[in-house]
Amino acid sequence: MNKHALAYYTSAVKLGFSVIKDDRLSGFWMLIGKHRYYFSYSSTPINNSTSTFISENKYITNRLLHDNDIPVANSVAISATEFSFNLLKIRIQEQGLKFPVVVKPLSWTALGAGVICNVQNLNNLFDNAQKLLQKHSGVVVEEFYGGLKSYRILVFKNKILAITTRNPAMVIGDGINNIMTLIRMENKKKIELIGIEKQMLINEEIEYCLGEQGLTLNNVPKSGRKIFVCHTVNVARGGTIDNQPVTICRENKNIALKVAQILNLQLAGIDVACEDLNKPIDGVSGIIIEANFNPNIIMHENNIDIVESTVAYKIMRHFIFKHPLHYLNSQFKKNKNLRSYTRMLISIAAVIVLTAYYIKP
Repeated sequence: MNKHALAYYTSAVKLGFSVIKDDRLSGFWMLIGKHRYYFSYSSTPINNSTSTFISENKYITNRLLHDNDIPVANSVAISATEFSFNLLKIRIQEQGLKFPVVVKPLSWTALGAGVICNVQNLNNLFDNAQKLLQKHSGVVVEEFYGGLKSYRILVFKNKILAITTRNPAMVIGDGINNIMTLIRMENKKKIELIGIEKQMLINEEIEYCLGEQGLTLNNVPKSGRKIFVCHTVNVARGGTIDNQPVTICRENKNIALKVAQILNLQLAGIDVACEDLNKPIDGVSGIIIEANFNPNIIMHENNIDIVESTVAYKIMRHFIFKHPLHYLNSQFKKNKNLRSYTRMLISIAAVIVLTAYYIKP
């Protein structure tokens, strides 16, 4: 079972839900009364399909947030057909985009796949867009914000559950091996420790990133020198995470919650690039990159390979409040030896919960 689905599954079992593993889903389904909920990979039944579809389109998301005064990168989208008519340069000029830029698939990508950062000129942009459009129906081009810290803010039901600092992939020189070998060594180490999906991939972005540092894959860095090999911070592309406590100012907290509200996402992973989360982002010192409808929840744990996730547990409790009577009834059936006074206390608690949940002051 996928590790994200497994975290939800473990929490569901711990809470006493009726769950069935299903290998076809790489996940499971959960039955509450007559209600059936499916969990597949990192996808959950919490967000509706329309909100999911919208948030998956990077350009539409960017424009919706922009129209609601959320600081985002200046952006333009171009389809494969428009590209074939040589409209890329025109679109960029019309929108007033400034180089360097980021180019990425328009939608339905995952784990940072296909994202090329810090593209310096139109010729390089044309080449990268052409390659992406061989696999995708459209691309998004947006201004690149370099030199900023990257954060993932996990929002659930209008509350911030967790904040994680994300760092781009890097290797450390040993004075013996070249960068290509160091990458392979690091990948081998990660395969042994935490799985193949977190490897650094050799692609155009690595060449760009190394070029900015005056390096190539054949260079042998001095012992102890840190070499960043890409700008994208996805764990699946070799990035690392830091779960040390992170504080956030009220303004940025409100922005993150507003992003989820605009996109109508009950569960969202908000990607932020900024100098400092304690300083309000304004489009210069920081921006919202995107919102993920099926966020990585494991990254918010101190050990990203744990099965029991405190974040997943908090999310799964939502289904108790969604179906309190069905849940309590199922617990009674499973615990037939409960004493009568215990049943009475649970019933009283149920009344209190229902009153607090359904009756607004």
